[in-house]
Amino acid sequence: MKKLNVLGEKVSVKLIEPPDKKAAAQWIQENSEIKIGPEEVEKYYLLIHELTHSWLDRIGTYHTTIDANFIEMICHNNALVMSENAVTLWQMFRKLK
Repeated sequence: MKKLNVLGEKVSVKLIEPPDKKAAAQWIQENSEIKIGPEEVEKYYLLIHELTHSWLDRIGTYHTTIDANFIEMICHNNALVMSENAVTLWQMFRKLK
């Protein structure tokens, strides 16, 4: 799969079980990769959720005192909005060209 550019860092996405067996997907900062369980149904939501973790990591969020639950709330809601509106966003993108 092609790598994503997340604020200058190349991030790979792999359909493979994440190291945390309780997680459906996981951002692995050390390897700059997102792992998504191959059997998961909502892969697009999970991709956006973990992608949000990756850019939050890149901007230094994890070196602040921001609460981990608040970070999860940001990731969840960003992924929810993006996944629920994916088709409409794509159509808008095509019209803006």
